[in-house]
Amino acid sequence: DGTDDYIDCGTSSELEITGDVTISAWVYITAGSAYQGIICKRDSGGTNYQLYTDNSATPKLRFYDGSTAISSTGTVSLNAWHHIAITIDSGVTNDSIFYIDGIASGTATFTITSDDANLLIGALDTGSIGSYFNGKIDEVAIFDYALSAKQIKQDIYNGTGTVGGVEKTADLNNISNLTPPVAWYRMGD
Repeated sequence: DGTDDYIDCGTSSELEITGDVTISAWVYITAGSAYQGIICKRDSGGTNYQLYTDNSATPKLRFYDGSTAISSTGTVSLNAWHHIAITIDSGVTNDSIFYIDGIASGTATFTITSDDANLLIGALDTGSIGSYFNGKIDEVAIFDYALSAKQIKQDIYNGTGTVGGVEKTADLNNISNLTPPVAWYRMGD
């Protein structure tokens, strides 16, 4: 509801990624207002990574490491499901890539640093900033490597199937050309 709902996933060494990473989710944004946290590891001591929307009616994606913020070139429309992802190939020039619905949407050079903050889904933090997500978030996945454009498009974005008459995202633990994510929050299964 954009007011106070979020999930605190705790912390583990698997989530304290400092090198290559892919962060992915399906989002349904119902209002473009404030900075809305999607997937964040931030506390009062610092920031490991934050994926959130900017402060506009038709949001862009933003990624922040505590000192540098980068933005997608494309926007995410309201009241519709979109797959979003960011891949970071640490230290490679222009190889941090945003994806919206499987299509590259902006590049930058970016490196993340470690922080033992809890992983939050749906908020930037639980302190004074808040900035809760207004909408729905599903299928959050964090990989400790940078997926290729083909893997984002083919295996994650288009990787759906029907189970019992319901469309579901592919089982990310069982795709032959993917190493499973270090964290995967299916939200509805």
